[in-house]
Amino acid sequence: MRLTFGRILGRTAAGRSRQRGAAVVEFALCLFILVPMVLAMVDWAYYFYISINIVNAQREGLVAASQVTVTDCTLVANAAAKASAITAATTAEAAYLTNAGITGVTLVNSSPACPCAAAVSNTCWDMSLAADFTPILGWVAPWMKKSPLNPTTQARYTARTLVVAGK
Repeated sequence: MRLTFGRILGRTAAGRSRQRGAAVVEFALCLFILVPMVLAMVDWAYYFYISINIVNAQREGLVAASQVTVTDCTLVANAAAKASAITAATTAEAAYLTNAGITGVTLVNSSPACPCAAAVSNTCWDMSLAADFTPILGWVAPWMKKSPLNPTTQARYTARTLVVAGK
């Protein structure tokens, strides 16, 4: 009588095939949990990607506004310089998002304010930039802040207010 290794352990060919079938069933059951989790992670990752780029665009816009020489934002005589700084800021924000490859984002409150609300000086700039965007898949869109402009399909990210001293 010849014993094989499989019979010593109590395994036969029929037993191994039943174990393979059980693994397929377990994998299929795990997919019901894993696939929605992965799709939700993709949506959240895109949300954070947008948020990082919006904050960087906000920073670029404020730096561009602060580079324009405005002696006092409260004086009417400096209105042209103030308008030039605001134009430079909005142009820098749009250029940053274009260079980053961000499309389909609507900027809200993209113009900086001078003098700033912090009242540090009469030449400081502040901005609270917000952006409306469409989530990639929409799996976690119900938990994202809705856009007031298009609440059914878009989410909104609002950056913290940044303050920069001007020239």
